[in-house]
Amino acid sequence: MSIRDRFQFVLSPVNDRSPDAVRVLHALASHYARDQPLRLLSLLALPHLALNKALTQSAIAAIRTFDPDSSDPDALLSVLAEDALFADAHTSDTLAILEDTHRAIMTYLWLRQRARGC
Repeated sequence: MSIRDRFQFVLSPVNDRSPDAVRVLHALASHYARDQPLRLLSLLALPHLALNKALTQSAIAAIRTFDPDSSDPDALLSVLAEDALFADAHTSDTLAILEDTHRAIMTYLWLRQRARGC
């Protein structure tokens, strides 16, 4: 990677004390270094990431069924709202799972806007 690209990864908003967040960043960086695009759905489905698999599989299924030509902009949200995994977090464990998944998505989006070819 070029110095500019390395700098972008160093500046990414990642909690370096979280092993899960570091694994997400490492997956993004290694795909980028090999010039392999990594789509968000692929990132969420990587087996070695410690993201909640039931949650991400549910999100992936909902995103795949989403029709971008639909006139209803809330279609994806209504599909996700029907899933019990996306209900309000009632325990700290559920909240932690949602936060980890949210952080992984935010890191992906942050790098996607700044890194060429991501």
